[in-house]
Amino acid sequence: MIRVDVCYPAKENGRFDFDYYTQKHIPMTMDLLKDYGCVRSEVDKGMPGPGGASPLFVCVGYLYFEDLERMAKGLEAIGSKLAEDMPNYTDIEPQIQTSEIILPAS
Repeated sequence: MIRVDVCYPAKENGRFDFDYYTQKHIPMTMDLLKDYGCVRSEVDKGMPGPGGASPLFVCVGYLYFEDLERMAKGLEAIGSKLAEDMPNYTDIEPQIQTSEIILPAS
């Protein structure tokens, strides 16, 4: 299983619309990527840690794929469409990591 983490760093005066992201962007993303083996998504909202420490990321979106090859084809095919939608929910440039899940949740 492959996971793509789309991490939006917390920044002063950064804008992030969670309603748009969760109700429009993620469903659109899932619809566009389902034929490329995207099987699941999750969204985390950053919050202060113990002692009030600021979160590193305001949001992290996770996309789960069956395999790396199909994920790469999907992101190549529709990545520009996803990027075009970004101004609708944020002005924060994301950091992206691709990982192989080697120990699934228990």
